Amino acid sequence: NRLGSVVFERTNLVEDSDNNDVIAQGTGEFQEFPADLCLISIGYKGIPIEGTEDFYDPQKGVLKNVHGRVDVPNSDDTTLAPLYVSGWLKRGPTGIIGTNIPDAKDTVASILQDLNEKSKHSSPKEEQHHDSLSLKAILQEHGVQVVDWDAYQRIKQVETSEQHKRHPDQPREKLTQWDDLLNAAAVTTK
Repeated sequence: NRLGSVVFERTNLVEDSDNNDVIAQGTGEFQEFPADLCLISIGYKGIPIEGTEDFYDPQKGVLKNVHGRVDVPNSDDTTLAPLYVSGWLKRGPTGIIGTNIPDAKDTVASILQDLNEKSKHSSPKEEQHHDSLSLKAILQEHGVQVVDWDAYQRIKQVETSEQHKRHPDQPREKLTQWDDLLNAAAVTTK
């Protein structure tokens, strides 16, 4: 198979009042351009991870959220709470790399707000316990495998090593498997 052309559909932005959003909607008007090379640089549609299917919007490819807080309406299941999301799984496959910065800041603001609210309702014993812990310790207490700056530097060292790269001119070869990343970071897996 050889690529002979690329077909584009003209879209219009329309208001999605159900989700207080604007979406692109196809007009049915198509245009074909001859091509023998196609590079995909448009975002990829997110998929739900196990346990999040009820909060996933398959049309948009996002977890339903409000400022990064996954919207878990009328749920007694607290195994995922609190759950936060950022990037394409938060807003859909849109934007550029720079779009992720304000997007992540918005999610972090929600996390900090929730931590502040939780501390207001904590018992003195719980408050004293959490005040004595760093964020890293709190995450580890909850079974989250932390990759700090030093660990990231070890990952970067592997990704930029000549032995790891497929070609000497490329700046790095990204590790894409969790176990490989954690091994490079010298973090043991569960």
